[in-house]
Amino acid sequence: MLAVGGSSLGLGIAYSSILAIPLMAPRTISGRLNIELDIVVLVFTVTVGIVSGVLFGIAPAWQVAQTNTHDALKEGSRSGTASRFRLRFRSTLVAAEIGLALVLLVGAPNTSTERTTLHGSRHGEY
Repeated sequence: MLAVGGSSLGLGIAYSSILAIPLMAPRTISGRLNIELDIVVLVFTVTVGIVSGVLFGIAPAWQVAQTNTHDALKEGSRSGTASRFRLRFRSTLVAAEIGLALVLLVGAPNTSTERTTLHGSRHGEY
C-alpha cells in the first residue's frame, strides 16, 4: 500500500512539474516545449511500485517463516544475538542504504550545477 501511495505521489509531482516547466522556460522556447506523460511511463511507474511493494513485503515475511520459533526463543534468552545470516543480511541492507545516500549526496550538487550552467547558456549555439 505504501509503495502504491509513493508511486501515486511521484506521478502527481511529475504531472505538476510538467505543468510548471513551460511557465519557467524562456519565452523563446516555451512555445516549442511538448512535454507529456505517456502510457509507457504510467505503466512503468505502477509496475515498479507494485513489484517493489510485493518484494519488500515478502522478504521479511519469508525470513520470519524460515525460523523455528521454539529454537529462536531458546537462543534469544541465552545470547540475545541474531544468527550469522541475519547479521549479514542487515549489514548488506545498511551498506546498500549508505551507498544510495552517497550517490544522492554526490549527484544533487552536480544536477544543480548543470542547471545553472544551462540556464546561463544561449540556446541553439554550440
